[in-house]
Amino acid sequence: MTKIALVTSASSGVGGNAVIRMSNLLLYANVFSMNIMATTMPFVGRG
Repeated sequence: MTKIALVTSASSGVGGNAVIRMSNLLLYANVFSMNIMATTMPFVGRG
């Protein structure tokens, strides 16, 4: 029997909200990097 594990994921609305927030920044502002992760993700960098 094969076991299937549920993978924690974030909704696409979270990513869209991040893009909207970046577009509302001042023109001279710069976003170097942004991490969007699910809050219940058990291990960062796994896999």
